Amino acid sequence: MSHVSLRGSATDDCDRVGMRTDVPAAHPVCPRCDGPNACGPARSGSFDTRCWCEGVTVPRGLVAALEPRLRGLACLCARCIASHG
Repeated sequence: MSHVSLRGSATDDCDRVGMRTDVPAAHPVCPRCDGPNACGPARSGSFDTRCWCEGVTVPRGLVAALEPRLRGLACLCARCIASHG
């Protein structure tokens, strides 16, 4: 199974499509289930804030299953990542 790191892949994807900014987007909702994603940077408005997803790996299929317009927009929540098996 192929995995991606949330922290690295989101940043790389945003850089590649020109979405990356110095301030994180205020998207506190999981793009898969619309539940809270507990993203620290989204809550604080600063990438200096640590996020629970640092170091977490996500199956590539989970990200690929998102609508393209939702990829790289916000963190997935821990529940969606854990339930994707």
